[in-house]
Amino acid sequence: MSLTDLRHRVVVFRADASTGGGAGHVVRCLSLAEEVAARGAEAVFVADLGDVDWLRAELRERELAVHAPPSGPEAFADQLTWLGAAAAVIDSYHLEPDLYRAAREVVPVLASYDRYSGPLPADVLVDQTFGAHRDPLPPGGAVVLRGPDYVLLRDRIRAARPALPPRARELGEPPRVLLVLGGTDALDVTGDLARIVLASCPSIRLSVIGRGVRAEEFDVGPDQAVEVVPPTPDLPRLMAEADLVVSAAGTTLGELCCVGAAVAALWVVDNQLPVYEHAVAAGCVHGLGSLTDVLGDPGAAGASVRELLENPERRSELAQTAWRLVDGHGRSRAVDALESLLVPVDRRTRTAGG
Repeated sequence: MSLTDLRHRVVVFRADASTGGGAGHVVRCLSLAEEVAARGAEAVFVADLGDVDWLRAELRERELAVHAPPSGPEAFADQLTWLGAAAAVIDSYHLEPDLYRAAREVVPVLASYDRYSGPLPADVLVDQTFGAHRDPLPPGGAVVLRGPDYVLLRDRIRAARPALPPRARELGEPPRVLLVLGGTDALDVTGDLARIVLASCPSIRLSVIGRGVRAEEFDVGPDQAVEVVPPTPDLPRLMAEADLVVSAAGTTLGELCCVGAAVAALWVVDNQLPVYEHAVAAGCVHGLGSLTDVLGDPGAAGASVRELLENPERRSELAQTAWRLVDGHGRSRAVDALESLLVPVDRRTRTAGG
């Protein structure tokens, strides 16, 4: 047994979530937490989960400890020591670089980054953005892991991945369409997008993921049905079973690729644009443009959705390309890199601890 593996160690995860800021930072950390737990480590969160109740429930279900974030870099370094951390994972757009530097004085640090955040002081840098592997390497001596080989995914997503490349079904009944804008809908546009889809598809079974809308507010035709589903652990199954998913180009996009979903994507906020552009270029999603494009010309967006539903060959092509692009093992590759940097455990301590 290696003296630098994660067994019996503590890994601390620093990330925050809110309706306005999204849930992606904590969701990525949750996938890594599941991986380190599978290797015998204890995952501990230092996080402000804000008003994202479904995410708080996800951590509670896994019996993961959550501590309040301290004020300032040095206080976080002290907290790492107090928690007995062997390593730290930090995922944020807003935490100051000094916090990363202070943490590195105590333990090896893995940090998620992208073009929006820029490279950060860390020992392992992970950028799961599609196309990131083509970017220039960031300066410094960090281990750099980039591109769809390093998409970080939770157990439920990985379990929903089909064993073989999926094929779209011929539609002999109303198509099943899923509309999801990630863990939160900060701009409150889910209802607008649902109406665009309904206006263009006279025969449809539409499932809408969200909290700010109600099924009763939509006018539906005789061969239409709308179901509004709050954020749910059952989402991976809904993704995998849908004939088409309309999605924002955020963290959810990697999940959709892993389960082999046929996706029509739009970019909603600026940091999603690089993801969107590379996903379209890779052929794993059909591009609808920006949120502004879709709301500005709803007829064109709705027509694109309808045409995809009428074309099973195109949906199969999208789904199979997506399935091949994201294999679901990104988190294990990332944790392998972090694990290799751990300070060795004293052999006597390891023997006594089992």
